[in-house]
Amino acid sequence: MKGKAVALFVAVVGLLLGAAAAADDGGASLTVTTAALTFGSLDPSSPSSLPVPLTALLSASKNWSLSLLYTSGAGGLRALNRRRGSVAGATAPAELPLLVVSEEGGSQSLPPGLPVQVAEGGATGGQGRPITLLVQTRPTFDTPAGDYEGTLTFLLNGVAVQPAVSFTAHVAAVARLTSDPRPFLLSRPVDPTHPGTIPFEPRLYQVTSNVPWRLVATLAEPPQVPGSSLKLPPSAFAWLPPSGAPQPLSPNQPITVASGPMTGQAGKSVSLIFTYTLTGLVPAGNYQGSISVELEPASTGTDPAVSKGNNHDHHRF
Repeated sequence: MKGKAVALFVAVVGLLLGAAAAADDGGASLTVTTAALTFGSLDPSSPSSLPVPLTALLSASKNWSLSLLYTSGAGGLRALNRRRGSVAGATAPAELPLLVVSEEGGSQSLPPGLPVQVAEGGATGGQGRPITLLVQTRPTFDTPAGDYEGTLTFLLNGVAVQPAVSFTAHVAAVARLTSDPRPFLLSRPVDPTHPGTIPFEPRLYQVTSNVPWRLVATLAEPPQVPGSSLKLPPSAFAWLPPSGAPQPLSPNQPITVASGPMTGQAGKSVSLIFTYTLTGLVPAGNYQGSISVELEPASTGTDPAVSKGNNHDHHRF
């Protein structure tokens, strides 16, 4: 009798372990054959990641329906370099956008928490039917930089199949600056007989970033007449903030002229005005110089920020 009890106990344990790999509703069963998905490091300025296969083996003696449920990692708001990629100070946790490509080639978004039907059919026969889905993610600049985790759970005829398939991904920190292509000109000619401050034409920029950012400006090349010793004092050039006094530009010390949180896909337009102040008689000549504006994205703490495109702009005058 004691031996029979031990045998019964072993049989029950074996049944529970089998249920961890498959779901059976009496006429259909599914065994998940993918343990985990890894999307690697993702660039929000690229169209999409490479598809990652998600596989299972289906056996059915009746009609069946298969759905997929996306659940993001738990934890609520976290720092920028933690799981789920939430931005510090954000009002809601970020979710990694996922989509699934069926065996027929059609693609569907996977909204977190909402089951999406991915396949259906009838009896499979004794050999069963392999199921192969392709899962992709398409982060954009609306996706905060950081590490993401979550699970994908198959639902066979509405019944969850365990274990769920876990996934991980890293969204890189990327910032992009689109510069003003127009000539960098003073708003009016310099008249040595009328000292004063002359603004340059406003410079327009477009910042697109999935991390906090700032624009810094320097007097990259102090103005001088080419081929001569004639120079203008660097202190004559400044940035004019929207409110407050002009801030002098320096060849060696960058100053912050704009900053902000992640912009999202829509980006952020920034207008900058620089000035030249004529304080006295200046020798005649064709003075040339340049003001540099550079985009500096913040680091996530897990990797340095990556700049895309020409984020260092020289305005020659």
